[in-house]
This record gives sequence, structure tokens and C-alpha cells, in this order.
Amino acid sequence: MRWMLILVLCLLPAFATPGGEPQLRAIWIDGFNEGIKTPEQIDTLLARVRQAGLNAVVVQVRKSADAYYQSHYEPRASDIAEGFDPLAYLIQKAKGENPPIQVHTWLNTCAVGRNPHPRAMHRRFPEYLALSDMGEDFDGEATKIDPGHPGA
Repeated sequence: MRWMLILVLCLLPAFATPGGEPQLRAIWIDGFNEGIKTPEQIDTLLARVRQAGLNAVVVQVRKSADAYYQSHYEPRASDIAEGFDPLAYLIQKAKGENPPIQVHTWLNTCAVGRNPHPRAMHRRFPEYLALSDMGEDFDGEATKIDPGHPGA
């Protein structure tokens, strides 16, 4: 009888139903490299996401005051074709997957770069920039707005 109890206890997990909350299994896609800049890149990305068993992507849609989506406030990223909206295409294709792939966005909020576009933030609001006393970028890498500035 004792061995029967041990056998039942050992086999019990085999009959247990899976439970718990669904898992988020995501990959982060930065805007500096290939990934969402063309329809072909997005199609390849989603195929690889599905193949890896992932259910979400986190994509960088604003690197340095440039938009990888349709924006009335910031210029489009210079490395995407005119008329192409990477975020809209990605969302449309990801929704069409079975099951759908979640799309989350990530933005660099303070980096504004030195985009030559007339609508670029550093051109419209130079007083928002976080610069050294010498008028240079603090880290020597990217121009940023000062989040402590009341207007920024």
C-alpha cells in the first residue's frame, strides 16, 4: 500500500494542468540596426520571432528626435523610404500572425541629435538643450534636451 501512495505522488505532476499567467517572451529591436526599416526586414523579423517561440517585440521607434512612424511633430528617420510607416506595417503584420504577436514601442525621450531637418527639436527649441558651459554636448555622443527645463 505504501508503494502505491508513493507511485501516486510521483505521477501526480504528470496529470497536473499547466497554470499560471501567460508569459511575455519578447525581443528588443533597436532603431540603429536592421530590423524595421523596410517591409522585407519586418517580414523576416516576424518570421524569426515566430520561429523562436516569442510572442512580442519591443521596437525602438524614436532614436534621436526622428520617427519610425507617421508623426506631425518630428521628422521621419532618414534611413526609411518616403511614404513607408514601419510601425504601422509592423502592427498590421503582427496582428495577422496566429496567434498575434504583441508590439510594444520604446522611445529615447531626451536624445535629439543634430538632425538637419527644419522641424528638428534642437532647431525649434535650442533653449531646451543640455549643453556644457562651452556649448558642447555633455557626453560627446548625443545632443539631449534638459528634462529639468520647464518647457522641455
